[in-house]
Amino acid sequence: DPQSEEFASIANHDEKVKAWYRRLMQLGLTWNEDSRLREQDFGNYQNPEVIRRAKEERHRFGAFYYRFPHGESASDVFDRVSTFLDSLWRSFEMNRSRNYVLVTHGIVLRVLL
Repeated sequence: DPQSEEFASIANHDEKVKAWYRRLMQLGLTWNEDSRLREQDFGNYQNPEVIRRAKEERHRFGAFYYRFPHGESASDVFDRVSTFLDSLWRSFEMNRSRNYVLVTHGIVLRVLL
């Protein structure tokens, strides 16, 4: 954890995170960040009335297939995560690592399960 005592002497946040990653590498840990595991894009809503109408429309249309304006549907997330799973299975088959930890968001986790 970059906020732990080990990194307390580093004032700059970016430098602290870099030091944390260096420490992980010293421990033999590897990681991969994959944008396919990001949270659902709900669009950019600034107007409360537009938000209310979108939620009503989503309720009528169905939560899984409703695509938010300038955003994505749960179905879109499912498609995106499916391509990640294909890559993950290939990684398993190639024995790239013994252990995997996935850190993700709510809808992505539900799609994975």
